[in-house]
Amino acid sequence: MTIFGESAGAFSAAALLVAPKAKGLFRGAILQSGGLPRLNTQADSEAAGARLGADIAALRRVPAEELLKHNFDFFPHSSSDLMQGAFPDPTIDGDVLVEQPRDAFARGAINPAFIVIGYNADEGAMFTPSDHPHTKASYEAWVANGFGPFAAEVLRLSPAADDARAAAAMSAVLGDVVFNEPSRMMARSAAKAGLVTYAYLFTKPLANVPPAPWHSEEMRYVFGTLDSPGFVPFRPAADAGDHILSRAMRRYWARLAMHGDPNGAGLPHWPAYDAKTDPYIEFGEPIRSGAGFRRSQLDLAERFSNAAR
Repeated sequence: MTIFGESAGAFSAAALLVAPKAKGLFRGAILQSGGLPRLNTQADSEAAGARLGADIAALRRVPAEELLKHNFDFFPHSSSDLMQGAFPDPTIDGDVLVEQPRDAFARGAINPAFIVIGYNADEGAMFTPSDHPHTKASYEAWVANGFGPFAAEVLRLSPAADDARAAAAMSAVLGDVVFNEPSRMMARSAAKAGLVTYAYLFTKPLANVPPAPWHSEEMRYVFGTLDSPGFVPFRPAADAGDHILSRAMRRYWARLAMHGDPNGAGLPHWPAYDAKTDPYIEFGEPIRSGAGFRRSQLDLAERFSNAAR
């Protein structure tokens, strides 16, 4: 069995990769645009529930809108959080999950499987706050507030030259910290643990019309649903090149599930991952190999993430 998921689904697959009870239940995992959020312990989650109220009958009478105001209470958060909001993450219960997934990956406590990990060219755009104007000054203030001692280096590596480029700079930084660096960290950890690992970068815009692909936009290629509406609105209709790429990606995914190796006749070579050089296959037009995507930025994101733990 090969498990795979996108976004929260990718994190679910990551959690299964480090869940001791899941060992031997699958032989492969494909993680599309996932992260490694910090999780609550069971005690933390139970305490959050107790603060909300101990009377179940009374809680059932509370309007849903009021309950949702407390959603974020069930998730660990700090001044270093870059994304606002709460997502349905699991809890470290000491049974299924026994430690923070990032810690388990770091020490190589990963269930045996072949692993594919990748992300899209502009993961952060979907999560860039839209409730205020983006200016160079507001971007720099956001970096200073969120990155503290790392702020100057963030601005050096991901600058906003003017107001027009502020949103793109914020998007790049969000993508690096929330998706790209955790994905690289998991790929490096898996490869160091001796697991067969592959990485990808998805770069093709629909019909080659900018912007670069956002979070989730690879899914219609993977499922062959380019003629159906996507999660991201206001995109052009797919062109012939999109359908060619979709067919290739479906062949790669099918070969992974069947053989644990994506490579086959008529497909561009997909190099196995190496923790020293960070090679990947780029799903663009054309499909080609690359290495070291935004390495300096991801190195900084790694130091920031480790310091924030």
